[in-house]
Amino acid sequence: MNTISSKIAGIPCLIEILSCIYIPADRLTGASDIDYHGGYIPEWQVRDRKGYNAGWLGKKLTDKDVDRIDHEVIEWYNCR
Repeated sequence: MNTISSKIAGIPCLIEILSCIYIPADRLTGASDIDYHGGYIPEWQVRDRKGYNAGWLGKKLTDKDVDRIDHEVIEWYNCR
């Protein structure tokens, strides 16, 4: 299981990285913003510090938390 440490609402947790797909820019036929500009689509899940599913903690996520964790996952993916 690929995980990174993080915090949500000040509570330490683990983020399980499920996938991180890179989509190259396609400025000729890009059907959407992500197709046109390219970028990453990270997929992850919130776990407690022991590695158990923490849906209750996921409910505390704000948009700012999601953006921050997306960037943390992308950074992890690029550093592998």
